[in-house]
Parts: sequence; structure tokens; C-alpha cells
Amino acid sequence: MRISFPTLLSKVWEQIKEKLHFSPVILDPNTANGFLYLSDDLTSVRCGDTKQKLPENPERNTKYSDVFGSEGFSSGTHSWEVEVGDHPRWRVGLVKESVNRKGKRSASPEYGIWCLWHGDGKYTNSVGKTVTVKKSLQRIRVQLDYDMGEVSFYNSEDMTPIYTHRDTFTEKLFPFFGVDTNTASPGLYLSDDLTSVRCGDIEQKLPENPERNSTYPSVFGSEGFSSGRHSWEVEVGDHPRWNVGLVKESVNRKGKRSASPEDGVWCLLHRDGKYADGAGETVTVKKSLQRIRVQLDYDMGEVSFYNSEDMTHIYTHRDTFTEKLFPYFCVYPAGNAKTSNIKIYIEQKLPENPERNTKYSTVFGSEGFSSGTHSWEVEVGDHPCWGVGLVKESVNRKGKRSASPEYGIWSLWHRDGKYTDCAGETVTVKKSLQRIRVQLDYDMGEVSFHNSEDMTHICTHRDTFTEKLFPYFSVGPAKDAKTSDIKIC
Repeated sequence: MRISFPTLLSKVWEQIKEKLHFSPVILDPNTANGFLYLSDDLTSVRCGDTKQKLPENPERNTKYSDVFGSEGFSSGTHSWEVEVGDHPRWRVGLVKESVNRKGKRSASPEYGIWCLWHGDGKYTNSVGKTVTVKKSLQRIRVQLDYDMGEVSFYNSEDMTPIYTHRDTFTEKLFPFFGVDTNTASPGLYLSDDLTSVRCGDIEQKLPENPERNSTYPSVFGSEGFSSGRHSWEVEVGDHPRWNVGLVKESVNRKGKRSASPEDGVWCLLHRDGKYADGAGETVTVKKSLQRIRVQLDYDMGEVSFYNSEDMTHIYTHRDTFTEKLFPYFCVYPAGNAKTSNIKIYIEQKLPENPERNTKYSTVFGSEGFSSGTHSWEVEVGDHPCWGVGLVKESVNRKGKRSASPEYGIWSLWHRDGKYTDCAGETVTVKKSLQRIRVQLDYDMGEVSFHNSEDMTHICTHRDTFTEKLFPYFSVGPAKDAKTSDIKIC
């Protein structure tokens, strides 16, 4: 979150500027909660997962993750802008000087706070009423008219009004900012980029709020879903105890609950080598799961789990969803496991189209071939999981398939040091492949693979091609490899 001094260009705003006092806001470090980290210039703030040891003083906010502006107002008109971007949880507005900074309070006029709230895509005013906006707010103008008793909020992009609080002010007011990660249990430590989580030995002292999970070591995703299809991947490694899946918005966050559909949780559980669904039924897997794909089809009422390495199906929950669902993660102490964190990989929101591969992590070349000879090279380095080759144009891009000629894919695969052709036969190489040449002779019906370093032959597929073929690339988790990307040369 960043506070900005506005630049006004339009003639309309030049006229308004004559009547308003634009107030460059500097944050007051003496008021900052220990979880809030301020920038050196005191114009931006973020919420960390470790509480800082800050001097105790009367101004400090100790219970909630808030910070105030350094200058207060007791008359006149004042305004400033706050850049919030896509941050999932924040509060901006004004606060009275005598507000309770040490104990329990709500961000409402009753307690001396007039603000706009944002939580997971929803906007509310400080009396709890939903505020409707045409599009997601990236930057907000806060405007105070002390003498008229008005606090107004605008979308800075086009200055459309959001809403106005009206009250009688009797003491000095200060700019008010709150930002947090909210749902994490005090026993969970989140990474700075909010994509990985581990269970610590010491419970943190986190600000108390309605969203916080206080009984179980769980945390929810910041974005919820009430329609459509969504998927993400979770890297669990050899962590011995975890749950991943989805949770309904109204789930009990403070008291006892089970990780079951009955209590609004649809998940896959792992306990010391054994896997189960949320109803406690054993789930059989061929090999230990390192990375899991969670897939939600809200409208079909399905939550599915797959092994990300080869997209083998684990199991599917079927239910009727009636409220917003959030990604759900629960992680217990790692013990002696190498993997102490579980890491979340969010699938990009890409336009849906007929060409898109939606089920498998594959991408095709942009140019296809229906005759002649063609070749290219792929640099794979030490990446542990990849497939390269050719694919027919009419391949199934939305549903289940294997990387085999039967489904229109001719490829070479590598998984954790083992090489196979697309018929599943082991391919022997003299040394680990770093760079591969793929060669197509369409008319002869041959797809060949060579080690680019010395052009030694790896394998050749022979078939009859009847339609256009495209270069094919598939890549799995890089794990600890130095090479995270595979590169076409």
C-alpha cells in the first residue's frame, strides 16, 4: 500500500484544486503496529509475518495492524490518495486522536474510525454496509471536509464517488491505514510473497480479527470463487502432515471443526505417508505425492485432485456449493522432513479459447508442419521433469490424454534421471541430456531425437502423419534444479 500526492491535469481538477487542500501524508512510525513495515520515506506500508520489537509508547497500535498519518486535522478540507493495487485486505480513512490503540475496537464510527474496507474482493464502509464499485479499485482518494463533517472516498482513476460518511467531529482526526494477511493461524509463518507457509514451534502474536483461524494451523487463499473453473498447484515435497483443498467462506474459524464437507471443507489429507479424503476414506496413490493440482469446477460441484507430475487423477469430491469457496491450506510441524514449507503455485488467469491446453502443463509451437524436414533444439539443463516432441493439431486440449502416438503425441520424456519414449519404453543415454535436437521428416514419417552436444542418436519414432504437426513442450516442477525453465534454441 502506498500513499501518493496527486498530480491533477484536467481543467476540472484545476478548478477543484483551488478549493481543496492536498495534504502530503507521512506515516507516523510511533503509531505502527509491530507487524507493519514502513518504507524509509514513510509513504508505504506492508504487513509482515514476523512481529518487530518496537518501542512501547502511548501512540503505538498494539492489537491491530494499523498505522496513522503523522499530521492531524481539526478544521478545513484535506485530501490524499492511497495506491492499493491488487492487495487483498486493507482499510483506509480517518481516525480520531483519542481512539483506543491498545485494546479491542472495531473500525467503525462508534470507535472513532471512518474508513473504506476491502477484503477478498468485497468493499464495505465502516458501518458494515457493502459498497458497490464498477471495477476493482487500484487507487483511492480520501477527502475530509472537517467543518461539514464529511469523509468521502473516490476512485482516483476517474474520480467516481464511492461513498461518503457524515458525522460531527469534535477532536483532531488523523489519516488511518490498516493492512494485513488476516486468515493465517498464529502458528503458521507465511513467506513475504505470501506463496508458501510453514508451521512454527512458537505461536506468533498476530492481530485478532474475524477472519483469523485461531484453533487450527490453517490459512486460506485471499481470493474466493463463486462460479467457474479454477486450479492451482501445491508443492508439498516430503512434508509429513498437511491438508489442501477448498473451504467455504462461513466456515468456523474460531472453534472446533473437522476437515470434512460436513463442516465446509473439501480437501486431501496426508499423515505420515497415508492419504485420505475429508470424510476419512483412504486414498490410494501409486507413489508419494510431491506436488498436487487442486481443480475446482464450481458450477459442476466438483473439487478434484491430481498428481502434478503426470496428471494422474487422485480423487474427486462432488457436492452442491452455495457460497464462496477459498483455497485452503493446513500444515503441521515438519519434524525431520527436508520440506518445512508447502508452496502454492497459482495458475494464471488466461483467456479461454479452443487452442488452450487446460488439463496438462503443455504448450505448442506457433507454426505447424504438414510436409518437409524441420528441426530445432531445446535446452533442458538439469530440469527434472519435461517432455519435448511433436503433437497433431486435432489433439484433445481440454480432456484426458497420454503423451503417446495413440493420442497424437510423439515425444521424448525425462523424469528424475530416467528417459522414456512416448510408448513408455526406457531410452538409454550415455550421459545426462542438457540440450536435445528434435528433427521431423514429415514425408518419411519420422520424429528423431539427438543429443545436441555430439549429435548422438537417442531414439526415432516412425508413423504415418495425416495432419499438421506442431512442436510440443511439457514441463513439470523444477524442484531444486538450477534450470527452472526449458528453452527453445
